Amino acid sequence: MAARLLVAMRRRRMKVPPGFSRLEGLTLIVTNRCNLRCRYCYQDRHDTTDMPWERAKAAVDLLLAASGERRARDSAGGETVAKIAFYGGEPLLKEALIRKVVTYVRREAPEGVIPRFSLFTNGLLLGEAVLGFLVEHGFEIQLSSDGVAEAQEDRGKGTFERLDRLFDRFAACDPRLLRDRVRVALTITARNVPHLAASAAYFHRKGVRRLVFDIATGFDPGWTPERLDLLESQIEAVYRFALRRFLHTGIVFVENFRHESQDPPPRPGKRECGAGRGTSISVDPYGTVTGCGFFLPYLRRGSTKFLDENVPRRRGTIDRPEALIPETAYERHVYGNPLWNDKAEKHTPIETCRSCEFVAQCHVCPLSGGYLPGHRDPNLIPIWNCRFNKAILSRKKKFPPADTWLASLAATPA
Repeated sequence: MAARLLVAMRRRRMKVPPGFSRLEGLTLIVTNRCNLRCRYCYQDRHDTTDMPWERAKAAVDLLLAASGERRARDSAGGETVAKIAFYGGEPLLKEALIRKVVTYVRREAPEGVIPRFSLFTNGLLLGEAVLGFLVEHGFEIQLSSDGVAEAQEDRGKGTFERLDRLFDRFAACDPRLLRDRVRVALTITARNVPHLAASAAYFHRKGVRRLVFDIATGFDPGWTPERLDLLESQIEAVYRFALRRFLHTGIVFVENFRHESQDPPPRPGKRECGAGRGTSISVDPYGTVTGCGFFLPYLRRGSTKFLDENVPRRRGTIDRPEALIPETAYERHVYGNPLWNDKAEKHTPIETCRSCEFVAQCHVCPLSGGYLPGHRDPNLIPIWNCRFNKAILSRKKKFPPADTWLASLAATPA
């Protein structure tokens, strides 16, 4: 009944259920199964639930209905984009569902609404047929990797060799893939930090042109003072490599350093993340709707009692879209949560954030401090998050703007 109502609303250009006027993005957690066992994974390895087609369709219908209404409100007639991201687990374990969703969206999207698809994958199931499908439908592919062989073995024996061959397959399938559609995401841990610079060089040799570093969310006892110092020196080596590549090619290979000369200055008081804005929702295999998938208890392996007590609640279930919490009420709920206190109020175990020159730019997941054992302070953030952000942002500040390549090249000594 609810699904039929949503389809009818979309086709008749009626209003969507109250509280979804901002919706433009949907993350579908199509399965909780995975074909890897990464040490730092935040997901409960015992949950293997798959998303049924009926739930995927209900979530997509809601997004398309909201997108159609946004299109109707746009007097300028600009492009209205509806973004769908496929997530897991390993989403390609549900390849058939992904194909079915894409076919359905292409057929049912309201006139003037442009679908954009993305896939978060470990890459091990990216065969030629799947790649052809992703290229055909303009997918953005985010490929997770730990780097060179010494780092990647934490994911499983033989995974490095399989991913190494995948990069060659990308190039053979379509040379533009690695340039325009593939982004490699490297998650930093205390174990793989010695290999960051070598990994950056490796990815560049394989043709990757978009690499992003992030630091694992969760408690990692391996972050000793020595490892934190090594993090700093490795980021410096990555910076020097990326700068040389930029001066030679004009490509900002490491996206953490990317900025434009006309970028507005950082805005103090900006929300730490968009989980409460209502512009996107996450739907899991059970139909649970949240502002962020990390609010789900089985996606927080290693969570503390303090974090479990303070994580924002769900918006409801996609099985009953008419009963979902409206965006304005959910916004108040999330941003009124003490974990979302202003960044200037936060601190590490050794210093406050208020006095830091990068406080307006830095990003730390509001949940991150909740993984630290033995405290109940919503303003505490892990020291490794702080050190990573400072290492990145201090070098981003020095990196030439992406739109000034020719000037940078002319200023380079011969």
